[in-house]
Amino acid sequence: MSKLGGLAVLNLEGVQTRYKNPQEVLQKIVETDKSEITGLLQKIYQEPVQQEFDCARIRQIKDGGALAAVSSIPQRAVEFGCIAQERGSRRFCCAKYGLDRAVTFLPNIVARSGKVLP
Repeated sequence: MSKLGGLAVLNLEGVQTRYKNPQEVLQKIVETDKSEITGLLQKIYQEPVQQEFDCARIRQIKDGGALAAVSSIPQRAVEFGCIAQERGSRRFCCAKYGLDRAVTFLPNIVARSGKVLP
């Protein structure tokens, strides 16, 4: 995507950071009948986020020559923002109202209050 001028944003709470082989999980989602998708997604997201996977995914992005941008929900922005910075992400997005109003920050993590966090 970056070679075409775009920016992909890795959700630090998504499938990519919960499973060693996220392609298998994504393929299951694609193949699941519409009537069963809600139950499948609930099951998929019961798996906890694995920190070694977020580190690996960020490294894969950077090794591919792309800008590593990641995101989380506002309630976990401080936690995941610090993790993103430690893992070498260059951008962190926290969207409370959708991507059109996302707050993007790094290298210093800034909360909406303007407080700079370590």
